[in-house]
Amino acid sequence: MEKKIAVCLGLIMLCLTWGAPDVPEPPPHLAEAVVVLDLSTGTALAGANVTMRRQPGPLGQLATALAALDKLEERDWVVASPEAASVSGTRRGLLPHQALTAGALVRDMLVHSANDAAWALAEAAAGSVGEFVQLMNAKAAEIGLQHSRFTNPMGLDTRGQYSSALDLAKLAQAALAHPILQGAASQQNFLWRFPGATGLKAGYSEEAGYCCLLSAQQNGIQLVVAVLGARTENHLWLDAIRWLRFGFAHYESLLEKPMVADINSNGPCAHP
Repeated sequence: MEKKIAVCLGLIMLCLTWGAPDVPEPPPHLAEAVVVLDLSTGTALAGANVTMRRQPGPLGQLATALAALDKLEERDWVVASPEAASVSGTRRGLLPHQALTAGALVRDMLVHSANDAAWALAEAAAGSVGEFVQLMNAKAAEIGLQHSRFTNPMGLDTRGQYSSALDLAKLAQAALAHPILQGAASQQNFLWRFPGATGLKAGYSEEAGYCCLLSAQQNGIQLVVAVLGARTENHLWLDAIRWLRFGFAHYESLLEKPMVADINSNGPCAHP
């Protein structure tokens, strides 16, 4: 009798699984948060802790670039104030009253994370850094970022500033749709790390940890992965590469049934 019951149960399970699509097993993650976004549809395909609030680090400079280019043309001249020229941290080396085009400053900021370029753009676009931060948050709302608040244009760790992997991936999508930012993204020195890589930005801060937005195109599919809170640079790129590989390998099934992360756990789970 027990043998017959076991056989029946086996047949039932076989019927239930017959023809069911394979569910891809997501890779592990070493960073605090990760998400893979389809750039053509804006769909978050897979991730872990995608809405967890974290300091955005230098990735926040993408919001600076988009907000500045709403007010400035690429060829507009920007004169660096003494305050911009004296900003600490990573710099391009602006001198007081030095003039550069807005396009050149945007490229310096995105490729080299130049804080002085970010400050100069903010003042040129809004008159003051304080006024410009309001433009950044208005731009974030326009793009649809629901888990972000910016308090400075440089991406410095400051109280009250936060974003999420999902929001930064959406920010990357908006940036890659802008010709000037798309051009700057293509100049990054880490594109060799993934076949078909097109950009976008990487950086580090004490509270944000190592973080990146790595975009790539393969067989007409365009994806971007956001990785936040990696402890080492090796962990950062390991996560970015294996999650992009996962996205490309299972693109069709993930697009049909995207995976999201439970903010209260370390692992991904399927949509209910």
